[in-house]
Amino acid sequence: MNDFVEYVLDRLSSFGRMRARAMFGGHGIYKDDLIIGIIVDGELYFKVSPETRPDYEAYGSRPFSYEKDGKTVAMSYFLVPEEVMEDDELLREFVMKAYRIKS
Repeated sequence: MNDFVEYVLDRLSSFGRMRARAMFGGHGIYKDDLIIGIIVDGELYFKVSPETRPDYEAYGSRPFSYEKDGKTVAMSYFLVPEEVMEDDELLREFVMKAYRIKS
């Protein structure tokens, strides 16, 4: 496990049982066995829904995306803003919103 993954788990540890699992060149972040986020290339993304996406857009955040067959594919995970990572209250709010999203 790399330093950034350990840092993320440390920051999230007070919000419940959290773990990371290596997957597809990154890590999945799980709360109580439910995936709430991913870490790819040293960046943390949380799961979003149509209802929570504006919360991320308000910070100028962007979705996780990758290239496939010459096209950009955006996933339903948005980059966690630095301001959120540094604020315990905001981070708890974003974690819980990601946790409440069903699949």
